[in-house]
Amino acid sequence: MKSLPLSLLFTFFSAFSFAQIGNFTSVEPTFQDELLHIPSSHAFQVLAQEGDVLTDGSSMGQWSDLTAYVPIDGSSTHGYLCVNSEFVPGAVSIFEIQLNPNTKLWEVLNSKNADFTAFNCNAGIAVAGTIANCSGGVTPWGTVVTSEESDEVPQFLCNYQGYKSFGWNVEIDPLTGDVVDYDNDGNPDKVWAMGNMKHENVAFANDSLTVYQGEDNSSAGFLYKFIMDNKTDLSSGKLYALKLASNWITSGEATWILIPNTSKSERNDVTAATNSLGATKFDRVEDIEIGPDGKIYFTSTGQNIVFRFNDVDNATANGFEIFIDNVNVPIQTESGTFQALFAAPDNLAFDNQGNLWINQDGGENYFWMVEPTHTVANPKVHVFANTPNGCESTGTHFTPDGKYMFISIQHPEATNVAWQNDVADRSVVFDKSATMVIALNEDLGDTTTGIAGPMEDTGMFNTLVVYPNPVAEVFNISLNSAIYDYVDIIIYDATGKQVKTTKLFVNLGRNELQIDASQLSVGQYVLTLRHRKGHITTTFQK
Repeated sequence: MKSLPLSLLFTFFSAFSFAQIGNFTSVEPTFQDELLHIPSSHAFQVLAQEGDVLTDGSSMGQWSDLTAYVPIDGSSTHGYLCVNSEFVPGAVSIFEIQLNPNTKLWEVLNSKNADFTAFNCNAGIAVAGTIANCSGGVTPWGTVVTSEESDEVPQFLCNYQGYKSFGWNVEIDPLTGDVVDYDNDGNPDKVWAMGNMKHENVAFANDSLTVYQGEDNSSAGFLYKFIMDNKTDLSSGKLYALKLASNWITSGEATWILIPNTSKSERNDVTAATNSLGATKFDRVEDIEIGPDGKIYFTSTGQNIVFRFNDVDNATANGFEIFIDNVNVPIQTESGTFQALFAAPDNLAFDNQGNLWINQDGGENYFWMVEPTHTVANPKVHVFANTPNGCESTGTHFTPDGKYMFISIQHPEATNVAWQNDVADRSVVFDKSATMVIALNEDLGDTTTGIAGPMEDTGMFNTLVVYPNPVAEVFNISLNSAIYDYVDIIIYDATGKQVKTTKLFVNLGRNELQIDASQLSVGQYVLTLRHRKGHITTTFQK
């Protein structure tokens, strides 16, 4: 929670330097409350929320997931933001956005929903062109592929061209919002050649030929590679599934199995064929990304693991290993070191520094960042965000220059009532899905905003004031609290060194506390009130 001018706060911490989006001090890993908590070195701006009316008169869909930035002419300040709706029916909302160089805020120039009407099924209950648009990916040639996570829904059974209704990848032109028509017959096509399954995401190699995809299936979560017959054309190609060697733990070896995918019946039954051919089953492959080191990284969400390997050719792979395991990792924060259980990895994204960002789907729903030099034996893991009640963060994506990160939050509790101002001074209640941009304070808007507002039993604080300021021998703290408990009061000097700590009891509502500052030297200080459910920070001068 940012409840003071952050630019002032970090002036005092002169020992720290934040030049890249991946440089920050972890937030304290704790329980969810009604607010979004990110490091005070960063700011967020909400761009849209579920139900917002778009320029074309339609509404933004429910349960935002993939949040893909597609640059216009390679720009990091002007592009299309494509946001999936992981709901039934599904949708992809497309926003043309641009960074205002004067305000340093992002502006939505126009917006629309992708046109899926060619696939509409009307079974007397609802209309659905796509369903459960989960993650997906951006192609090297500037289109977006959205992935249908559900392969069939009984009330929507209307086979299209002999193919099953749902469970496909779909390629969209973000400029027009139209689905690609591969055979130029006037009818758009889903990506039949990549097979029918519970698609979660796709990751494209720069060769415009190679694509990786996974199946979000607990009993048949296979990992696939698709090699297009022709560059930039997803309408045909060879499909492979990964099979680990029996001794992979020591050898790291694996092979690729060719999966039949030429006829309509083969494409409709890819999962069954993959199973019969003996490919390795993982528990819910929810994301695959190609790392800057060239390795293939993927999640097995049900196993609470991120794996990685080297893809050698269309027959073999090696170096298969666990990159992040389901263990407690040390998280170093301003308040000390805490243990947090790494679990339920979902979406993955690499920034320009090679850091791996991981959206957690389950447990405490943390938003993680892992340094490129991390190993299981020497963990280098950070918690970037504690997310609002009931939600998971989704769809992380970066601008080409790495300055701006786009994410969404999905299905927060509808009963959340606390508000907090974003960097654009927009009062936000996280009671429905939201899409936002995050950056360092100096790169995004006016960092004097970010105040959190009234809360009902969220276990947090707000409106922390020190007076008189500058202080003399004793000073007062005015605080609104939604907890009834002892809190730690910690004072840091300008170098970030802890110089005083004490523990005081706070009541629900307004509190007036008194602190002895007689032992402090003249200078600038940072004051933090910390509780296991959250913290709040401000500054003062002695």
